[in-house]
Amino acid sequence: MSKKKLPDSARSYDTCSENEVDDVSGILADSQRSINSVETRKSNWEEDGFVKDDHLQEYNELVGICSENLSTIVEVLRTKDLQETFVSKKKSREMRFLLNKWERLHNRIKENVAQTGVYAALKNDVISFKRDLASLLERTEEPGHTDEDEELESRLHTFKDAMIELSDFKSHLFELNLSVHNFLAELNSSQVNGKSKFERAVHLKDDVIGLYTMWDRAHHQTAGSIASTEEALKKLKCFETELLGLRDTLRHDARLLKEKKRRPVKGKSSSGDSGISDDGSLGYFTDGDLPLREEHLGKLRIMAKSLEQNLPPSSTPMLMINHTLQSTSEELKDLQKTYSKFKALKRRKPKSTATTSAEKEKNKSGEVRLATYETVRRRQVVKMALLMNGLLLFTALLCWMCQPQCCDQANTMAFQPQLRYVNGPPPT
Repeated sequence: MSKKKLPDSARSYDTCSENEVDDVSGILADSQRSINSVETRKSNWEEDGFVKDDHLQEYNELVGICSENLSTIVEVLRTKDLQETFVSKKKSREMRFLLNKWERLHNRIKENVAQTGVYAALKNDVISFKRDLASLLERTEEPGHTDEDEELESRLHTFKDAMIELSDFKSHLFELNLSVHNFLAELNSSQVNGKSKFERAVHLKDDVIGLYTMWDRAHHQTAGSIASTEEALKKLKCFETELLGLRDTLRHDARLLKEKKRRPVKGKSSSGDSGISDDGSLGYFTDGDLPLREEHLGKLRIMAKSLEQNLPPSSTPMLMINHTLQSTSEELKDLQKTYSKFKALKRRKPKSTATTSAEKEKNKSGEVRLATYETVRRRQVVKMALLMNGLLLFTALLCWMCQPQCCDQANTMAFQPQLRYVNGPPPT
């Protein structure tokens, strides 16, 4: 049936169908050119499947282009469903095929944007963790100079605060490790560019292992700093206590000597050789006290030497300790000189008294020698008497052991002493 013989209504519908086909063809051509352009730009702005940092904003705009084309094709298809007679089946299939391409491209772009964002966030977290741990390591290092005792206290608080921060880091580090493993598993299971993305992002696993190593080093260093600082504070407090005790003792001894010089003691309460004492208000001081003071000072020097392991030699506490030890040593030397002078004064006596004492000692030594000779002689006599008595006792015991116990067992042939009367028995 020719076109000229069609009625006016059929001719009108045919014209409309041709116009619709032309419009759809134009839309398809524009959409095809657009999708080719989007795919080209997408490939240029990606590196190993991830979006380049320089083109992240332009890459996000591709999502909008995909959405616009999808809306246009969906609208055309919806119109086609309402007026099916105006669109050919071939164009309809082309439009549906193009719609599927746009949907896949749109999903891939959105997935790349999301994975790129996660990858960038994980990299930033790793960098942030590394920077925070490096800062904490720097804060917990032993400083080369310490000013005051109060700084030791503040350092101890700093180390304890760092230990609390490390506890928080450990929990956040665990979450980061879990996120990295989940992200790598997602990339490994991805169908599009999954292998290249995984190879690009696998360094995050090694970075997390490095963070754990840094955390362990920071924890060990902080714990060691806390222990060394507490030990230094303990040693310093103990040194201060011992030093104050020694200085108080030296001052007390100096006051005692000064009081004895000013008010000498009479009678049995004083002695130049054994020590110094008074009525009990000041105490007692002897020759054996000076070695004790020297031993105490030596102990303080050993404690100061031990403190050098925790405090720098040029620090203010060590300089004060050395100065204090020097002044204390000088005080002890002054006390020794004073005590020596005091003993020298107490030992001065008249010559007559010294001569009489010498004669008494001579007579006494003679008497001692005489008494010693008599004692030796007496001991020799006693020894000889004891020896003779022992021999007699041994002889008696031997005779008793040789005597027979029974007449049946006695040997008649044996020699036995007998008593005979030569001139007869005596008169009775």
